[in-house]
Amino acid sequence: MRGIEKFAAGLFFGTVAVSAWFGVVCATGLSTGSWRWSLSELVEAGRDGQLTVGPVFWVVMVLGIILAVVMVLGLRAWDQNHGGGGGQQKTRTRREAEAHKVKFPEVRAQLSKKQALQRGRETLKATQAPVSTDPKENAAAAAVFAESLPDDQLVTRIGKLGGKDLWAQSEDSKGVLAPPREGKTNYLAVELVRDAPGPVLATSTKADLLMITGVGRQAKGRVWVLDMEAMTGWPDQVRWNPVAGCDDVEVAIRRGQAWAGAQPMNGVKGGDWFNSKAGAVLGRLLHVAAISGKSMRDVVTWSNNLQSKEPQNLLHQHGEIAAPGVLEYLEGVANSRAGETTDSIQQTLSGLLEPLAAPRVLEQLSPPPGQEFDIHRFLTSEADSLVLVCDEQIGLDTAPLVSMFANEVLSEARRISQAERGGRFWPAVRFVLDEAPNLAAFPKMPSIVADSGGRGIEVFWFAQAESQLVDRWGENGAKTILASTNVRYYLPGLDLETVKPLSEQMGTFDRKRTSMTRQADGSVSRSQQDEERPVMRPEEIQQLPSRSAIVRYRNLRPMHVQLTPWWERPDAEQIKKEQLEAAQMCGKLPGASRARVIR
Repeated sequence: MRGIEKFAAGLFFGTVAVSAWFGVVCATGLSTGSWRWSLSELVEAGRDGQLTVGPVFWVVMVLGIILAVVMVLGLRAWDQNHGGGGGQQKTRTRREAEAHKVKFPEVRAQLSKKQALQRGRETLKATQAPVSTDPKENAAAAAVFAESLPDDQLVTRIGKLGGKDLWAQSEDSKGVLAPPREGKTNYLAVELVRDAPGPVLATSTKADLLMITGVGRQAKGRVWVLDMEAMTGWPDQVRWNPVAGCDDVEVAIRRGQAWAGAQPMNGVKGGDWFNSKAGAVLGRLLHVAAISGKSMRDVVTWSNNLQSKEPQNLLHQHGEIAAPGVLEYLEGVANSRAGETTDSIQQTLSGLLEPLAAPRVLEQLSPPPGQEFDIHRFLTSEADSLVLVCDEQIGLDTAPLVSMFANEVLSEARRISQAERGGRFWPAVRFVLDEAPNLAAFPKMPSIVADSGGRGIEVFWFAQAESQLVDRWGENGAKTILASTNVRYYLPGLDLETVKPLSEQMGTFDRKRTSMTRQADGSVSRSQQDEERPVMRPEEIQQLPSRSAIVRYRNLRPMHVQLTPWWERPDAEQIKKEQLEAAQMCGKLPGASRARVIR
């Protein structure tokens, strides 16, 4: 309520109150001949039975109310004539704009659960791989398979519109732009992890996502945690050997590129180039270690001295299984005359592997044979969970290592999917990538977002701003990621440049604007004209209320949707019990001890 409106309300009720008091005074004075003006005298008269409320009182009250109404109307007219009606006009404009926002009936055919499921099953029937040479048999088999799938394997809930749930296809790629502390974990990530119908990988900078969802996910499968900072206390810790599998030089180079490519080099001249070169060297050192039975400890030693002859000697000893060109590449680096360049590559590589100077980190990356985390087993499980927790601000910068591991899981998922029915996972493997530019800085993220859905890999990335995407993947890469993301969430607080296109895409409407002009003779003339107004101004999108977001789905107009915090879910009490159980298990309650086990 504006100040002028508060004043008008006070004026009205104050006038009525004064009228009531004056009416009682007049009625009592005229009937008794004794005029009592103070409140205490009137109260005393009431106790003596001398207080009179008769016709005089009601006449005064009616006149007082009429006076109050006249004064309020006059105040309103004065406010409008002196430019003070803007608040009311804004309120009216907002009401009219609300009527032009996307309503559920407008998107029912695409996003209601019934229609989304129907579209998903029809698409599946039309695209299933053949099982025989008989077209009729293929059609029948596809129909049986499509109808047999549970709903949650075909669609994913993305929010509410007008109190109705909205559903996207599980194969749709999804992304969230949300500044810090806008509720992306509580409003989105918890539901995505807890309700995933199949295996799920999640990244997070805090332990809260694991604490809220971990015990619930244990009912579906095993819950694994990669926790380089040792901040969760979760019993089933991932131990993974980056060297294992690098006898395939393509795997080795992929891991080296992903590891180095995730290292932030903003502000460093030529940083991306040195990262690329460091990744190339690291990949080849991983290959040498794999074919010679060495470990990450040896890779760290070699990376600290690129002139070391040991990798070259090992390549000579295992030349029959060494990949072509690896020896020549490492010899070229060791014998390079560009000393400054080699030193910079050495420095970049040493910085990349610096976290492995911590014994606990190196231990996690050097498991005994047979105790390594099995990525293939995780991806083909019924519904196992893998949570990668990393906060580079509190300890060693292990984010590039975490990102490389996540990239390896996703790369393996893409490979395995092609051996599954129809070339995709059923149910989908879900990737919930919080802080994606740091914890899931996949070198090929633009293409991953574009085509993983068809492989049964549901990618849901989170970033704080578009600028984060640009910093990590470049301007063209960021544009490709945004354009390829079928469901895009924009939470409150984003910068104006990000939300301006949304305002334009939401459209405009015409409203009648009334203007009043005071003429020379004192009269007031009114005129009306059509005025084009945006359905939502950029500032209004920026200032969205909590628990809501603007969602853009494919080619539909952006929608203002409501998000549900996990504590308002029907199973909220169960989640709270599981959260307490997780806290007890991980030693996060006073007097509790951690049940930490490295497997």
